[in-house]
Amino acid sequence: DVVHHANETGGDDPLEGFVEYDLWGKPEVFHPDWYRRGGEPGEWRRLRRFASHRAQGQRVVPVAPAAQIHAWPETPLGAPWAFKLRLGNRNGIFGPFSEEVVLFSGSLPGPPERL
Repeated sequence: DVVHHANETGGDDPLEGFVEYDLWGKPEVFHPDWYRRGGEPGEWRRLRRFASHRAQGQRVVPVAPAAQIHAWPETPLGAPWAFKLRLGNRNGIFGPFSEEVVLFSGSLPGPPERL
């Protein structure tokens, strides 16, 4: 959900532009013999920080907590990634992380190979 009020952000008014989303992620084990091949599950790392609001004309509007993350070539298409999100305020203080969400990477289909 988008952020609307200061009571959701530790007291900072999101309309003033000092509230940001903090997105973290990591690749998950995706192949039964990954360990034998020398791979390890990924470590949590910050993927993106972005403002909770942006200027649109003379208004300030909320930004949905959505991001596009490019997982390839680090992991093959179809690999699961875990994500978690939190809010930060102007003092650099962050709230708790959301629950983890696991999504699978993919790509848009290409043109048909044969007709």
